[in-house]
Amino acid sequence: MYKRSSIGDRIQLFDFRFDFTTRFTFWNTILRGIVLGLAFYGTNQTLVQRALSMSTFRRAQTALQWSILLVSTLFFLCIHFGLVLYAVFYQCDPVLRKSEDGITKYDQLVPYFIITRLQSYPGLTGLCFAGIFSSSLSTISSALNSLATVTIIDFIQPIFSKRLNPKLEVYLAKGLSLFYGVVCILLTYSIAGVDSIAQATGVLMSVTEGPILAVFLIGVLTRKATDKGTVFGLFTSVILISWICFGSLFSDYLYPTLPLETSGCSNTSSANVSVNSSVTCFDEVDCPLDNVREEPFILYKMAYAWIPTIGTFTAVITIFIGSLFTGLNKNAIPKDSKCLSPIVRYWMKRTEINGKLHDVNEIELRCESSTEVFKQKK
Repeated sequence: MYKRSSIGDRIQLFDFRFDFTTRFTFWNTILRGIVLGLAFYGTNQTLVQRALSMSTFRRAQTALQWSILLVSTLFFLCIHFGLVLYAVFYQCDPVLRKSEDGITKYDQLVPYFIITRLQSYPGLTGLCFAGIFSSSLSTISSALNSLATVTIIDFIQPIFSKRLNPKLEVYLAKGLSLFYGVVCILLTYSIAGVDSIAQATGVLMSVTEGPILAVFLIGVLTRKATDKGTVFGLFTSVILISWICFGSLFSDYLYPTLPLETSGCSNTSSANVSVNSSVTCFDEVDCPLDNVREEPFILYKMAYAWIPTIGTFTAVITIFIGSLFTGLNKNAIPKDSKCLSPIVRYWMKRTEINGKLHDVNEIELRCESSTEVFKQKK
């Protein structure tokens, strides 16, 4: 597996290029992991809601610590599963033989692998598909529940607090869950024509992930940001990132592909693959010479792994710009706020101690100067 992947140039661990159009490099992978980890454990409503359901703070802390190991293992297995798929189909790519295999996108490769390679084991194919559907449905149900809860607590309760009762809130939560479910289904139809579901998921998550993380970091790391400046920065960054995300999603731009082969397939015709170009042509029928795609806007060619990081930095900058015009010198967050990070509390104590020492030194200097003046007069 590793040998075939290395020969096919699928293992690129240390690509240090600062190329924003390359899908995966060392830098965008590291930054994407940092942003994903902070956003997942700090601002993800599904995870926060589960943590708050624990009986004690210590149990919630232990559950989060154990989840780091489990999530890391999951990512490790997913990456290796990709290497396994390449090692299995490295000389007979199913997408290049779509007329024979019926596979038109690489999103269909996992079901194709399960059906063609595991069908000899009774019940294993059904078990795999059952696991995929059950995990997806459990994640979606938690997300819909979180969306409905946030909508009621943050938007409906402050406006209609006197008219609501617990029974009505339950019915509203169920209705909102149904509404958000319908929206998700309609959203799947809108992105059905994109090149990659993984890219579409990353792009859609990036619209709010970076800006919300920026608000979270500013809220726990500083007391200077104002509410008006935060709202201004949040909406500005969301609009900017939405423009980049949806523009890249519907620009029909295809990232350059690595070498693909069909030489190992039996009874197959040769396929022409254009490698290291923005357009992948499987044959002359799929990509005629007179129907070449136009070059998209430069920001639409940006790799989606960069977008959350750019969204975070953009939101931080715009929030401080907005706060600069709405009272940056004011401490918007109370000094004794429980939401402040321990790092901020440490620096606040250091600043307070240094301030007291400065006052003491100033008093001592004044006393010494007064004594000298008194001696001179005497």
